[in-house]
Amino acid sequence: MRMWRCRRRSQENPPRNDYWDFRDLLTYEKERSERHNRFFSVFGLSVTGLYLVDMAAEIRAEIRASDYVFPLEREAGAQTQVGVLLPETDMLGALTVKKRLAFLCSIKGVDYDLGLAVYPNDATTPEQLLALAFNGQGMHGAASILI
Repeated sequence: MRMWRCRRRSQENPPRNDYWDFRDLLTYEKERSERHNRFFSVFGLSVTGLYLVDMAAEIRAEIRASDYVFPLEREAGAQTQVGVLLPETDMLGALTVKKRLAFLCSIKGVDYDLGLAVYPNDATTPEQLLALAFNGQGMHGAASILI
């Protein structure tokens, strides 16, 4: 009997383009993490004094190629918001990245708030994760950390 192999479309890696919305990506990652019983972490970074694209590029240099950085918006008062998604990253790994991002912001000399939420420890829906990450009410706190 001859076996034919079909090239399966991977459901593990969403397309890496600018058309994905951050909330859609969080929903995708939540479903994937739920299916495989894995963690993922979400950062909410609000920075004053840097351009949105510049900050996103700086963050990309500090994280893995498999992680996602989404420039979200520029608010009144020149505050930049960036969302960061770290697939398959538990609390310990996320705290390591948080320390690196805090150091990056401090050497840039900008005011920042850095919140962190870990799925499923802190929240179980994308909306809750985003709210905790950007409001700094996640289990792991917000703003500056000691380096």
